[in-house]
Amino acid sequence: MNLRMLRILFAVLALQLCAPANAQRAGGGGGEWQSILDESTALFLQGKFLPSIKRAQEGLEKLESGKGAGRPVAAAFLTRMAEGYRVLSRNEIAEPMYERALKIREEAFGPDHRLVAQTLTGFGLMREVQGRLPEAEAMLRRALDIREKELGPESSGVALSLIAVASVYRRQGRTAEGESLLKRALAIEEKAKGPDDRQIARVLQSLGELYLNERRYPEATAAYLRAIAIWEKMSGSKHPLSAEAMTGLADVYRAQDRLDDADALYKRATTIVEDSLDRGHPRMAKSLGGAAAVAFLRRDFERAEALYEAALKVREESLGPEHPEVARTLDRLAEVETELGLPQLAEKLTARADAIRAKEKK
Repeated sequence: MNLRMLRILFAVLALQLCAPANAQRAGGGGGEWQSILDESTALFLQGKFLPSIKRAQEGLEKLESGKGAGRPVAAAFLTRMAEGYRVLSRNEIAEPMYERALKIREEAFGPDHRLVAQTLTGFGLMREVQGRLPEAEAMLRRALDIREKELGPESSGVALSLIAVASVYRRQGRTAEGESLLKRALAIEEKAKGPDDRQIARVLQSLGELYLNERRYPEATAAYLRAIAIWEKMSGSKHPLSAEAMTGLADVYRAQDRLDDADALYKRATTIVEDSLDRGHPRMAKSLGGAAAVAFLRRDFERAEALYEAALKVREESLGPEHPEVARTLDRLAEVETELGLPQLAEKLTARADAIRAKEKK
């Protein structure tokens, strides 16, 4: 699983585990707001990011029409919308939403509340995406400190923050520190929930990604295999996050030129996502892209072309035509077209990818 998909997965975890249990606890004053938040969250988890944003926007507009712009529940809507825009790489839209949500929550609850930590986590992860790593580290460390004080040093909220800080450390080249934080998160979850909890599988997937990047293939394989076993035990063999772990393991196999093993796992993951979510879900593109990479290594360029085109379509529809993941897919497809003897088409694809990257830098 690449860094971009790790951020998408973490956004899902933040929504699931850090959101207020109900609108009353968030200061919303009624179940109507929570119902709207739940609908927005459900759409997000289905990979329907724009509809999720739209539903949260509708809730915010309705709240503000009743002079509720400064109420804490407004911050919940803003955070939902910011998470969606962050996944879509629309950071220029997400940033003022995070800032406003943070201000509302700090004024309503004080600087050391768990809801402040929630907003800081999303904001910090956005700073990581932007490459503003010192700011990201400061925000995520502050969120970790808040959760340790309010929830205790061995809570799942703390484990979630440890995963986020570890991601920044890895980007900074502080791999040993990142690994230490992930192992601490794993120990917290194992102590609280035993060896086979879903959250443990999520931490193992983060460890697997770290080990893969370090080319520590035996450790990466062990982490992903254990994660897959947990998903299958807890949720059955066709859970979409089981497919995420399978794709990670397939990446490990591909890095070792175990192409048959990798291809089989990519195909299995693709089937699971298609059956449990839908073919247009962003996770589908990761499995399709992995299978395309295997086909490319086998010099089966026609199959690689078809798979990259399918991945491109999914990413354009789910993330938008100017998302960085679209640019990366265009680059891979251009390589295929070059091998197929179509240099002019390859140049057009590369030019489009370069235009996306140029716009992102502005």
